[in-house]
Amino acid sequence: MTSADAILVLDGHTNQALACVRSLGRAGYRALVASHRRSPLAAWSRYCRSCFRLRGETIEAYAEARSWAHKQGVTIVLPLTERACVLCNAERQRWEECGITVGCGPDEMLRGAFDKALTLCRAEACGVSITAHICSDVVPRMRAAADAVGFPCVVKPRWSNAWDGTSFLPTHSPSYVIPVVILISLFCRSNKAITGRSSRGLSRSGQRGIRLMRPRPGGGMVCS
Repeated sequence: MTSADAILVLDGHTNQALACVRSLGRAGYRALVASHRRSPLAAWSRYCRSCFRLRGETIEAYAEARSWAHKQGVTIVLPLTERACVLCNAERQRWEECGITVGCGPDEMLRGAFDKALTLCRAEACGVSITAHICSDVVPRMRAAADAVGFPCVVKPRWSNAWDGTSFLPTHSPSYVIPVVILISLFCRSNKAITGRSSRGLSRSGQRGIRLMRPRPGGGMVCS
């Protein structure tokens, strides 16, 4: 790579993108910016040569950005958020076919960072002291796990940006659950969004907490 190369910085609305554009520009690279938001922060930098407005956080929108980047002579695309990494990896080969290197690891590598349940398992395998965690893909098992740690409990998603292969699933905020009927309701509501194809994980947090962690469809179970 030479200082004349063009680099497309995604997530232009973030502070990280602004920092990247400034650093790349000062080093002599042609920094281009893309974002699904209007007037992204990084585009205001004097080092930004051009800006592309994404129609959304979808595979189709990223395909349009890829076509534009190719015409601009971009050789590297730099995703800065989890969603951008997922979307770039969804068609990683097509980026590479255009002569553009994707500046993040493949899905299997990133899963260790994005999957909260897997993070706990790996920490445990390395001897790190963590709280007990239990997995469940059906209501009865989930209810049994909840009963084991007691109510009230805190329910949180396993994935911050769950992806079903074509789009991101609705993000569920952490919920404070007292009666078991609410826990089951949350489970079923999430399950409906992903057509029942994925597992669910329950993690004990503190003395009386449970974390409901949602993996990608088709994902396995993580057990203590």
